[in-house]
Amino acid sequence: MLKIMKPFLLAVLAVCLLFAAPAPAQGVKGNLVSVDWLEKNLKKPDVLVLDASATQHYTAKHIPGAVSVSFTKEESVSQGVNLSYGGGVDYFTDTENCPYAFQEMSIPEMTKLYRSWGVSPKKKIVIYDQGGQFLATRLFYSLYYHGFPVKNLYILDGGIAKWQEEGLPVTKEVTPLPNDGTFKVTKLNEDIKVRLPEFLTATGDRVNNAIVEGLPPVWHFGQALNYDRPGHVPFAIMLSFTDFFNADKTYKSREDIQRMLDYLGIRREQQVYTH
Repeated sequence: MLKIMKPFLLAVLAVCLLFAAPAPAQGVKGNLVSVDWLEKNLKKPDVLVLDASATQHYTAKHIPGAVSVSFTKEESVSQGVNLSYGGGVDYFTDTENCPYAFQEMSIPEMTKLYRSWGVSPKKKIVIYDQGGQFLATRLFYSLYYHGFPVKNLYILDGGIAKWQEEGLPVTKEVTPLPNDGTFKVTKLNEDIKVRLPEFLTATGDRVNNAIVEGLPPVWHFGQALNYDRPGHVPFAIMLSFTDFFNADKTYKSREDIQRMLDYLGIRREQQVYTH
């Protein structure tokens, strides 16, 4: 069955958590860290940096020490399924090997995958992408769904774009995989996903539910034909992931995001279903 997430947008789920707790240190705001914070903490043994970008972006330039999650198994680094755009199977269009985009592998396979990146429960995991994208938050979501402690999950605000804007170094040298981590998937956060029947029921009660689409206008209005039919789910409210970012690819403020939600009529008392 098709699974559809609630209540987090795939592209911007971290926004729901970013401002949830007071900043424990300078440069940390909820689950966001600044490039200054990462520069100061980059070489600490309890910090693991994961690059969620596509393979070609990682090989062109990445933050020194960052581990790629987008290589295929054949490239001897790692293999992501719902985590990356890595080479090999095209997870958008290969309906034989992957009938729906970004499916999870089995729990043992996901545990093995996370461990191969060095993921351990007590490490601070900092995830980034090119900036202004949904790749980092997608990996954030996947780790959270698979039970990784959210208090140790972070997104680099602005991604590598902000990192370079501040004049910080990048490299083409592939980071060797660290020693296997100790994280084990023991319990899934199933309450943040729903299956198709519940989603369909929610579309019939738009007073108490908001159906929020995180895709850009070309998907919503049917110019893009990514599956067999163009267009959008009936009654879906278009709120593209791109709308959550400032011009410098950092996240907008809580106040700016609230104004967007108010304008679109998405209310606090509603159950939000996103896709």
